[in-house]
Amino acid sequence: MYEQEFDRLLAYCRQEQWQGYDPYDGLNSSLYPLIPDSKILRIALIQLVKRSPINFRPLLGIEKGENPKALAL
Repeated sequence: MYEQEFDRLLAYCRQEQWQGYDPYDGLNSSLYPLIPDSKILRIALIQLVKRSPINFRPLLGIEKGENPKALAL
């Protein structure tokens, strides 16, 4: 039972070349520098990307990346 799920997860990770999104990668958006120096607007962007059920990352120019800590584990 668990072996099948683990094998599926491992296959997915290999297919994606160990890359994925980070919860706080709203900071990596190409729009982030365009936001005025408003702490509230910047936090809103981060929370939108982090909590939205819709993946806005491709629209915001955010690419998948490798997480060094995750790779080390």
